[in-house]
Amino acid sequence: MTEKEFTSVVVNSEILSAEEVSEMNQYFKTESSHLVGFSKKARKYSSLSDLLRCHRFTGGRYGNGTWSYDGSPDSLLFQVSQDIELHGVYLFGKDDNNYSVSLEITDDSDKLLLLSQTGNFTSEPVHDWKVGDYEGFQFLFDTPIDIAKNTKYRVKALISGPPSMRGQGRYERTGCSGVQFTFFDDKDQANNGTNHKRGQFPEFLFT
Repeated sequence: MTEKEFTSVVVNSEILSAEEVSEMNQYFKTESSHLVGFSKKARKYSSLSDLLRCHRFTGGRYGNGTWSYDGSPDSLLFQVSQDIELHGVYLFGKDDNNYSVSLEITDDSDKLLLLSQTGNFTSEPVHDWKVGDYEGFQFLFDTPIDIAKNTKYRVKALISGPPSMRGQGRYERTGCSGVQFTFFDDKDQANNGTNHKRGQFPEFLFT
């Protein structure tokens, strides 16, 4: 690729960070034969539409109005194959019902609390091209959480509201944009029934 092509095509596409553009410009100016190294860390995304979505129930299906809430939290352990930033999750709802959610994320190795956040939400249709459309809502974190690879984390949501949809999966592991998510039953916590193949948490939002 020539410098002119790089400037007119790649730079204008905004696919590279400012630091990476500077490195490439320096490369063209010096006509260096050395390879230019780029950071492997995920780039920061500027809009919600750019967040990556991990569909937990790939290969499964969604049930209709069969998940009730009796005061016990839905809890799940998960692990990723690469370092990521977790920006939020999707939760199941039903029709246009309202739900109150208290959500926590902890590092399961040292029980360190990484997030504690509450919110009120209204269920709406969610487009899921991998499994099928469902009804639910997006729970975005106030601050993204750094998730280290090969480390188990617990996501726990205490949900108050009418019965909702629920997921039924076939696998405990799914590949998402080059990152492998693995899910585990949370046997250390009182649980509303969610496990690695069914229940809540249909999607994880990450970069």
